[in-house]
Amino acid sequence: MTQNGTGDSPGPIPTIHDPLQQSSMARILVVDDDHAQRLHLSALVAALGHEAIPAQGGDEALALIAQDGDLALMLLDLVMPERDGMAVLDALSRHGASLPVIVLSGHPSRDVIATARQRGAIDYLAKPVVPERLEMSIDTALAHAALRRQLEAERHRSGGECDLSRVESVDPAMRRVIAQLGKAARSGLPVLLEGEAGTGKSLVARALHGQSDRAGRQCLALSLTTIAPERMEDALFGSTAAGSDARGLLRAAHGGTLIIEDIARLPLAAQARLATYLATGNAAPAGQRPDRPNTRIIATTRRRLLNLARLGTLREDLYNRLNLMPVYLPPLRQRPGDILALAETAARRIGAEEGRILRGLTADAEALLMAHDWPGNVAELLRHVARAVAISEGERLRPADFPALLRLLRGPAAAAQHLSEAARPSAPVHIDAAILSSIETAEISATGTAPAMSDRFIGADGTLASLAQIERELIVFALERHAGHMSKVARTLGIGRSTLYRKLRDYGIDGGWAADAA
Repeated sequence: MTQNGTGDSPGPIPTIHDPLQQSSMARILVVDDDHAQRLHLSALVAALGHEAIPAQGGDEALALIAQDGDLALMLLDLVMPERDGMAVLDALSRHGASLPVIVLSGHPSRDVIATARQRGAIDYLAKPVVPERLEMSIDTALAHAALRRQLEAERHRSGGECDLSRVESVDPAMRRVIAQLGKAARSGLPVLLEGEAGTGKSLVARALHGQSDRAGRQCLALSLTTIAPERMEDALFGSTAAGSDARGLLRAAHGGTLIIEDIARLPLAAQARLATYLATGNAAPAGQRPDRPNTRIIATTRRRLLNLARLGTLREDLYNRLNLMPVYLPPLRQRPGDILALAETAARRIGAEEGRILRGLTADAEALLMAHDWPGNVAELLRHVARAVAISEGERLRPADFPALLRLLRGPAAAAQHLSEAARPSAPVHIDAAILSSIETAEISATGTAPAMSDRFIGADGTLASLAQIERELIVFALERHAGHMSKVARTLGIGRSTLYRKLRDYGIDGGWAADAA
């Protein structure tokens, strides 16, 4: 509904703040069709140190609630034309809104009060409103809302919601990462989690939410690997098209956290809106009424976003907003001290869930796990341990309980060779550094010299090679270098195995390379 010209327009919405951190000032929606009453109530609210947001009817009130994520309370007149107060309460209930509501009427009755409470009102005030009674009702409503949030957070924590206490490590470098995560959880800033597949980015993202002041509220995840590019913006910001969720996940996670997985896949148009939201708190398209959901963003990626920003496939302003709290999760091969600790913890936990007592692994089984380089990281380790527990018979896991690892290592000779390799370097600052270093080292080892860039990119006729040609040559080189071990090839190239198999088909590369496809 359009604001009238009587001077009670809410005006520009101020900088976004967090209403979940209870403060002395709250944004209170004042809904009354009577202009004089609306001004009077707004003045009383302002006198109590709060900010009054006036609305002249039920339709305008619902529109403001949908667009303004910082509202803490609503004062609602019951008797209004078109959509009255009871209809507004019904609409809030249908949409699952948790905004506390105090209803007002100049003609109170027990039946009306009872009906309003049944439909979600937390208090009832008779007109004309007594300032002292209004102050008490507002203070009580805000205090109850804050207490309810605290109790909900404790309920989630006691019920096993993940927090950083679940992210364990004995490796010194990883323990420093965990300390960094603790600071990120407390900051309230957007967080960027970088790391290879299987390093636990999704688990860590949920742990950050569970450790933060938003614990107990919504924690939603948007996996961009499962959505077509043309649908990503609607999934994030909502759509008015038929059959679509008008809210989007950014609005649905209001008050909590939205995890955006594989953020690098987001199209440029959606990147622009997300960058604007992170900068201003406004999620609405340009030219439309502001929409300010209060949602924390945690983004994950397998690729270094700085490189993508330099290439132009990621907006620089989005990178700068996300990179306020970057955290790199090192791969498991770069923290070998965690391999056995994680395996033993997982074995004991899975065994306990099945009613068994497992005392760990035999020495030979430990050697087997240490001989594997874990391209799938923690996720791969946990899969192998789960299978081992399922087929094991004794109190300790043996090498025979890890048949897939035995096949991969191809006997004790390969294991001994792996164990005699030089210590791996410490974790790089970003993921691309590890991938590029691996490729460069491989080429120098194979030829004795660094690769000639002119030979690589320019053909005999002087023309520049296509990207497809270069990519095909690199895949063939990696296959030769790693003797057809697809896990190692995929990890070196920085892609998933399914993507690698697709490229083998696209480029007509012999499928006989797939030595570890089983």
